[in-house]
Amino acid sequence: MAALGGVARSHKFFRERPIIEVDFGDDGGGQKASGGTSFLDYKGVPRNIGIALSFEQPRVTLYELQTIYGVEDLHKILEVGLVNAHNARVIAKQQQEAMRRMRSQG
Repeated sequence: MAALGGVARSHKFFRERPIIEVDFGDDGGGQKASGGTSFLDYKGVPRNIGIALSFEQPRVTLYELQTIYGVEDLHKILEVGLVNAHNARVIAKQQQEAMRRMRSQG
């Protein structure tokens, strides 16, 4: 701990961390989206880093982003993850539409 700045540095890190208010279903928190669902924004983590870390595929760790990958790699990871999410949503919509057509025909 001393090599990194000791207790004082740790204290400053935690003192400056933003408070994240999470909606546990009691009195509401976060930002309301359509349908009443709550979304939160990343406050203590840059948005692109948070998005990249949250992808199931391609999976990347914070350690990898800090040590192995550069900014260009981060944007490639974001592109792959966002395209995957979009395509999965398109497939889900197509499947819902096909199910709706089958129900209306049968």
